Order: sequence, then C-alpha cells, then structure tokens
Amino acid sequence: MTLALGSGGTLSATYMSAAGNTTDLVFDVTGYYTPDTTGATYHPMAAARLVDSRKGTGLSTRLSANKPATFQVTGRFGIPTTATAVTGNVTVVNATFSWAIYLGPDPNPKPTTSTLNFLKGEAKANGVTVALGSGGTLSATYISYSGNTTDLVFDVTGYFTNDLTGARYVPITPVRLLDTRYHNGLSTRLSANTPATFQVAGRDAIPSNATAVTGNVTVVYPTDSWAIYLGPDPLTSPGSSTLNFLAGDVKANGVTVALGSGGTLSATYISYSGNTTDLIFDATGYYEP
Repeated sequence: MTLALGSGGTLSATYMSAAGNTTDLVFDVTGYYTPDTTGATYHPMAAARLVDSRKGTGLSTRLSANKPATFQVTGRFGIPTTATAVTGNVTVVNATFSWAIYLGPDPNPKPTTSTLNFLKGEAKANGVTVALGSGGTLSATYISYSGNTTDLVFDVTGYFTNDLTGARYVPITPVRLLDTRYHNGLSTRLSANTPATFQVAGRDAIPSNATAVTGNVTVVYPTDSWAIYLGPDPLTSPGSSTLNFLAGDVKANGVTVALGSGGTLSATYISYSGNTTDLIFDATGYYEP
C-alpha cells in the first residue's frame, strides 16, 4: 500500500471486527515521499511480466528456501538503466510449504522483513514499491524450511528515476471509486474475460491530468477461482494479473497502476466463461506531471 501520513507523520490502523477481538500487526516501510524536488519521479507503464519461473522467464528455476535469486529489471520492457526503483505485483505459486517471500534490492538469505505471506499451495499476490539493487536488479528469497521450493511471478507497472522527467505523487484520503455491489463506477458485476472500464480522473480529489493512481482493489464473492487484472487498457486476455483468489473469497491487494486514455482504468476477471464477481477499488493517491 501507498498511503498519506497523518499529522505528525503518523499512520493509524483499525482492526474491523466484532467487539472483543484482537490481532497483531506488522508494517514494513520501503520508501517515502517529500513535497520537493529532491527525490525521484514516477513513470507509469502498462504491466509487463518480468519473472515467471514456471516458464523460465527472468528466473530459470523455482526458488529454493533461503537461497536468494536475483533477476534483471532495467533494460527490459523499456525500463532504463537510470531507474532506481519500480512498482509492481509479486505472486507466489505452488509453494511446497507456508511462510513468506522477501523482495528487495540485495540478495539476503535471512531477511528481517517480508513482502508476501502465504500458505502451502496458495497462489497469492501483493503490490510492491521496491528499490533496485546494483546493476538494476531485484532479489527474491523464499523464507521457509530447507528443501522447500516455490514458483514466483513478478509484473512491473512503472519505475522511478532520479530526475524531474516523471510524475510527482499526491496522496489523498482514501476514496471509493468502484463498488459494483452498489453500482458505483460500474453498474453490474464483472463477467469472466469481459473487460470493464470505469472513470478515475476527474472524480473526487483526482484531477483530470492524473497519469496513474495508487489504491486497493478488492474482489468480493467470485463464483470461481483465478485472478483480476487492473490496468490502463481493456484486455480480454491479459498477460499479467493484479490479484489472485479462490471462489467465494473477499480478498484485496494494493496497486500502483497507470491510467488509460481519458483517465480510466479497466478490470478483467480472468476465469472460465459464465463466472462473475463484484469488484471494489479505493484510491489512495495519484501521480501528475
């Protein structure tokens, strides 16, 4: 998630549940924004799959537990060698045991933070903003017991450069721009493999010149398992995914995503024909030139 800070540089968390329940919470920070020209600016792009170990893309084999695997980011899909960080989506697939994935700039066999937690056999994703390492690479570690393995997928959605050629970030109080249950943004549930486009720019606090947004996408009671794609263009058969889930899930993922022509986003429910799902999108900020 990318979120605005409150007064005094704070964040506040609320556990929404029945009275009397409790939970532990962990938060790992990967970067910050300042209202000046000292930092990097953002270049949104159509999602591109940089890693899919199932197909030998980016990494030739599955990840082995506690053994960092490094893959190239810059110089691929138009990402320049001057890029310092990227946004994207990391997905674990067919892990032989539960635990976590760490994704960061340096190879680390014993990381003290995690990017994605999961159960054995899950297909689970998490949105990331992550610094690149020396030579424009990222390194992933499967945190688990020795001998376990997993496949890994990484889709990039944009990159940062240390200059003023990109867009600047403007955080906002979260606003709900899509909720198909209440005909907000779209009038009906999503049908499998049928792209649905909704307006983002020009609504609530988001200006008409916004080029990308940050936020949270939530799938609600899909009739079958698979994935959601969220991106700038309407795609019937997208080559990347934003959120993976099982039938009947209520499941969310943080995103940073480029806006399409006219300031829109398009969502595709990737599943078998005849299935439907509700979808929610909450915006937490935007990028503007």
